[in-house]
Amino acid sequence: MYLVHSAGNPAIASGRLNLDQVYSACLERILDGQPLAKVVTFYLQFLEQHTTSFRFAVMQVVPQTGSLSLLAAPSLPEHFIRAIHEMKLCEKEGACGPAAVTGQPFFIDNIAAHPNWKDFSPEMAEVGITSCWSFPLIRENKCIGTLAVTGGQKQTPDPHTIAHYQAVAVNLSKIFAYCDYQQGKNSANWILQKQVSQQQEENKHLKETAEKLALKMAEAEHILTSCPLPKTFRPMASGLIKETEALLAVVKTTFSFQKVITAQNKRNVSLKQLSRKELNQFYNALNRSTGAGSDMLGEAVRRLDELSGYISLITHNPVKQISLAKATGTMLSVIASTAKHIDIKACIDIDPDCTSTIAAGTFTQILNELILNVCHHSYPNRNEGKIWLSASKTSNGTYPMIRYIVEDEGQAIPRTTIHNAMRPAAATLLRRHSAPGGLALCYQQITAGLGGTMQIVQRQSGGNKIIFTFPEQTAG
Repeated sequence: MYLVHSAGNPAIASGRLNLDQVYSACLERILDGQPLAKVVTFYLQFLEQHTTSFRFAVMQVVPQTGSLSLLAAPSLPEHFIRAIHEMKLCEKEGACGPAAVTGQPFFIDNIAAHPNWKDFSPEMAEVGITSCWSFPLIRENKCIGTLAVTGGQKQTPDPHTIAHYQAVAVNLSKIFAYCDYQQGKNSANWILQKQVSQQQEENKHLKETAEKLALKMAEAEHILTSCPLPKTFRPMASGLIKETEALLAVVKTTFSFQKVITAQNKRNVSLKQLSRKELNQFYNALNRSTGAGSDMLGEAVRRLDELSGYISLITHNPVKQISLAKATGTMLSVIASTAKHIDIKACIDIDPDCTSTIAAGTFTQILNELILNVCHHSYPNRNEGKIWLSASKTSNGTYPMIRYIVEDEGQAIPRTTIHNAMRPAAATLLRRHSAPGGLALCYQQITAGLGGTMQIVQRQSGGNKIIFTFPEQTAG
């Protein structure tokens, strides 16, 4: 807009001041991220360049303290700045106090003679300020600040001058509002970008973990095809690998989704087209996908570590001290998660402190085979079964021994099956197979692998009791 000054108030030579031009320039500065004080200072400098007999200040209402705080005053002297800084919101404080309280312009034509300036009049005279007019900055029917117009002569504004500075006050109110909006948006965007950066670092770590996991899984698959592992172990291992592959596939899809929405976000930020709502939607989507990816990859890592641990035990078969209760519980957990066709309810009666120095891989295979074979023979064509597992330390009179018992309440194992599994020729027959299994394998491993004995008896109340006893071994 172009506003015409009264004849008594100097302006540019043509008498016209283009407020639209400076307002547009201020909006550009806000978009560039300049703070409110700097933008308002630029606006006031423009006014002072074209109305040289006036100097300006803008005060900002501070609701928390009930005061007016100086925001910008490009050329006002220090005496005046000290006088108006942190002014109380009161009708008896300067010109800005009553303007802010009433929401109406307030004019003091002679500071030295006005009661609102009685404490500061000598200082004002020294710096050449005689009059002070104040125009409230109104936003949503509330005063958010004031525009102070100071002059070196005793004077009161005429209607044209009042209209001019009221238009200036309206522009400043809009600048306040737009700067608040844009800075809030920039702040939200900065926080978002920081969070996104952190998530991208996390995603980078997840991708690296996924790549290592894929290599580890390939190694596990190679071992499964090249090593003589137990027959019953293979379905468990294959199931773990399939679950891991499925999890990695979902994680890969998650990474692709994150890449797309991150690219969209960067584009919109560069074009300044993101609203706060859109920023929050983007962050929430990224946060959810990152969380889901982390959870799934964590589960994949756990599953493959579990598989790798068992493969390592079976292939390397280290002799070491193990907790029998922990080893039993872990094996039951693995079987429950991989042999989902049967619901095994198990009772473990093993002292947590009961340990044994043993060939860990052999013991792992024995547990795996025994539990699955008991369920197979005792609960045929059923989808659930109950077993009891117990262990204790004993002695054969010379060496410390471990006595381990697996019991069930199902169908008795046929005597022919027991006889075939435990006959002396069983070991010879087993050597002709690359991946033997069943009770015969248990017998071979207990007798040949652990140097122990194995006995299968039928309980009077129904079911079976498998007892195997083996000596402690020496680690290393």
